[in-house]
Amino acid sequence: MKYRHSNGAVAPLSMIFAFVSMLLTVAYLGNSSTINYQERYRFAEVTAQYIAEAGLNREAADYLPYLSGADTTLVGDMGVDFGEDNSGNSLGRYKNVICGTQYVESSTRKEFYGLSTGEVSYESPNGNDVIVERTASLIMSPTGFEEFMYFTNDENPFGPNAGAYVSFGNSDVLEGRVHTNSPTVTFSEYGCPDFLGRLSVTEPISYEGDSSCMDDMVDEDGESIIDTVSSIIYPPDNSANILRANAKRTFTADDMITFTPFLQDTLIMTELEFEESGGYYATQWWYLMPPVLAAPPEIDFMYDAVTPGQQVEDFSVQLMDADTWEEAWNDVTEYDDADFLIVDDTDIDGNNIGTFMTQINAGDEMILESHINNKKAVFVASSDPFNFFNRWIIALEPGTMNYLTDTGEGFFHEEELYLTYVGEEGALNTEVPFNAFEFFHNHPDDGQSMCSADGFHHFDYRYWLCDDRYDSQDCVEEATDKSYVYSSRTFYPYTGPEVVYIQGGPVMVRGIVKGQYTVVTDDSVEYRRHDDATIIDQIWGNIWITGDIVYEDSYSSGAVIEPEDGGTNNVLGLVAGGNIILANTRENGARNNYQGANVNVNAAVMALHGAFISHYWQNSVQSTFCPTCAIPNNSQPWFSLGDGRGGHRNPVLPESSNGNYTNNIDYRGAINLWGSIVQQERGYMKRNAPCSNPIPGGDCYTSEDIGYDKNYNYDYNLIDRPPPYYPDQSTVDGAIVLRLKSYGLVVGE
Repeated sequence: MKYRHSNGAVAPLSMIFAFVSMLLTVAYLGNSSTINYQERYRFAEVTAQYIAEAGLNREAADYLPYLSGADTTLVGDMGVDFGEDNSGNSLGRYKNVICGTQYVESSTRKEFYGLSTGEVSYESPNGNDVIVERTASLIMSPTGFEEFMYFTNDENPFGPNAGAYVSFGNSDVLEGRVHTNSPTVTFSEYGCPDFLGRLSVTEPISYEGDSSCMDDMVDEDGESIIDTVSSIIYPPDNSANILRANAKRTFTADDMITFTPFLQDTLIMTELEFEESGGYYATQWWYLMPPVLAAPPEIDFMYDAVTPGQQVEDFSVQLMDADTWEEAWNDVTEYDDADFLIVDDTDIDGNNIGTFMTQINAGDEMILESHINNKKAVFVASSDPFNFFNRWIIALEPGTMNYLTDTGEGFFHEEELYLTYVGEEGALNTEVPFNAFEFFHNHPDDGQSMCSADGFHHFDYRYWLCDDRYDSQDCVEEATDKSYVYSSRTFYPYTGPEVVYIQGGPVMVRGIVKGQYTVVTDDSVEYRRHDDATIIDQIWGNIWITGDIVYEDSYSSGAVIEPEDGGTNNVLGLVAGGNIILANTRENGARNNYQGANVNVNAAVMALHGAFISHYWQNSVQSTFCPTCAIPNNSQPWFSLGDGRGGHRNPVLPESSNGNYTNNIDYRGAINLWGSIVQQERGYMKRNAPCSNPIPGGDCYTSEDIGYDKNYNYDYNLIDRPPPYYPDQSTVDGAIVLRLKSYGLVVGE
């Protein structure tokens, strides 16, 4: 049952006047000697309503912001006496004070309600007891992060090799509410920002730079627009987890991360392309994070599940249990009892495998994987292979067997599979462009440091280099002929408000949105590196905007239909565990905006542990103009500002080519955003201006603009139509930030 009121919303000040008015009424009626029966009953009704509302204010109003679980009864049927008449008797009592939550009609957002019943009793002229009850309700709406035009938890600059500070300047024109939890706000010495709404800060707060900018930050009445409020918890981890838990569809991007000791992990990129008829196409690709080792040969065999002893059928392999001299599969222990791998000296194609086997050494990781089923056995060789009567035998290191399957079964007899290995020291794969640590990481390569949220991030792995990355037949790895397409492009029609959860990996988004969506990722996921599986790194749950993403009814400029013009029913929330990044693509103005287009975004964007940021570390600035910002620092990668690959993108060019560069500038046009921006720290949309002191270990940053001009506009449709399950605000004392929606009698009373 949903609770509604007959009298709509009432401001808190109006509630106070109403209470005063009712008290006067009570005083008058209580002293009147001419009250007839009808007046007495009406007096009881008014008093019961007043007492019910008193119960809400005394009990429910302060409790609701902290309600986190099931509906709660604060006062039961016994009730609490309230007020006194002229004779010292109780005016009545409030009872059944209940707090709870309910979903807003046609929405995924909850609202908080309180119910309270006031009871008044009196004796009628004929001696009967009359009991009058009235129930009042209070409904409050959570205030979500979508109310902010711009929010930062800290005003520190954010991105690879960030500067010392970032300031609000004359290029910052922000309408709507602006808030920061930062202890410091800096104003530019070269022009002041233009805040067209309210600015809220938290204490303690200091203002740096040209503090005279504050003199102009007043409303039309000359009053300051700066408010001091309680600090708002960020990131809103609880709300973010609720968002993920309410996903209508989940795409898993960590399926190939086994975290098995000594086994490299494979990562997955997801793409969502929204379609203007309603719905989206989803595609997934697998990729390896460089440095990538050269793939060893994969030798095809059949599995022998029946031959006993140290023998196998021709062209076959078998995992053998030395205690039974039989095939090692057990329904309980799987292949944990395997002691040896027995391998015929001829593969399924009739080739002698002697050369292959002599390349395997004790300590190498062995992989036996089915061609047709999801089955893989991974173990470590405890000895070099040795040949015994036309059979090769490899002893297994005890305790290293890991069998991976979702079938619950071992290898079938005559099941086709392949055998390969990973050596302790392998050569890097020469077919992978820019296959070196410094092109993809800007942290120390010390075996302990991991990629940070403000470090290098990438979307353009090997699948991106295909002529048609959606073609599973042509977009393949050269050495193995394996398709990079992990999950083929599939359409998912719109069926109502939807949360799309990308579990354990990043996602690319673009297209035309019709409907109500929120896309959310995890914070980060750890994986074992390909060049050394003993080293653990992490990939962040970034959301990559690879082209325009706008509503189907927006204007060609990217502007949304404002509420006063009828508004839009479309809404998109992007909630990234890491960053939300404007990717370096042709559609996004790459190579100094040679296509002459701006980027249009309609969305409420939230970067939980990172920032809304441009992909400036991949750029087309020439190294002769700015070595530091164009190419990585291979001896001290933590000082790198550029990944060195921008000149070989847009279009894709081989590493051996000279690349396409744009001298000392890579200005990409404007980012036209209608929505909301919430971030951990302040991400760079543009890196510019030379530095005054050299960066340690590198040259001074001497390029012109790299990135975008900002054209940020608040989407006022978000006030009444937030993205599905978009995170709510709460303060440091644990209170959910609520605003009064309505207050009064329950309908029918």
